[in-house]
Amino acid sequence: RTVSVDGDYILIQQTLKNLGKHKFVTPFYSHHFFTADGKPVGPGYGLQLELAQDTEYAEPGVGSWTEPLGKYATVSRDSVDVTDVDDGIDISFSHYVEEGTRIKAEFEADDSSIGSFRLSAPGVSVSEVVLGRHRGEKLPIYAYNVYVEKGTLSPEPMLLLDLDADESVTWTQRLEFTTNLKYTKWGGSALPPTATAQGAWGVGGEGWGLAALV
Repeated sequence: RTVSVDGDYILIQQTLKNLGKHKFVTPFYSHHFFTADGKPVGPGYGLQLELAQDTEYAEPGVGSWTEPLGKYATVSRDSVDVTDVDDGIDISFSHYVEEGTRIKAEFEADDSSIGSFRLSAPGVSVSEVVLGRHRGEKLPIYAYNVYVEKGTLSPEPMLLLDLDADESVTWTQRLEFTTNLKYTKWGGSALPPTATAQGAWGVGGEGWGLAALV
């Protein structure tokens, strides 16, 4: 894995190689942690996913360990701007997520998606695009989950990596950080620009998950 900075972008390039004698298929995802200025997830937070507008989602944990997404946010299927992609799903939070509450929505896979998203809070946003091709095709999306707690809003686009023996694949996650000081307000009180920028990417912002059988 190589991490570099290019202007407003953080580039995370990764390569996975099959060192074994047999083919394997594995999902890969980054568990993004997003909070702004230490504020709990709630009004002012938003998430836009690059998925077809008719994409459905399931919440199998409701009733056992999770709460419904719709209890805290509005899920809109209008046209949205997700890293230069007009078609998408918009999730806007209208209620604060309480301590101990967990939310997990599992969106259907979209063959046309490359796993892009935009996270936002007043005055700050983080966008991601996954760049990479394998055998001349875009990297397929295996699943697209959204996980939420009081202290994090976490989109989880999952790639499906298929490698023959001695084969490798390289992909890059391109993260763009933006600020707009005109809108750095929580409940009417302006935030210091430095606090907003520092809060754009939570501590522990890379929680990499990889399971490969070789």
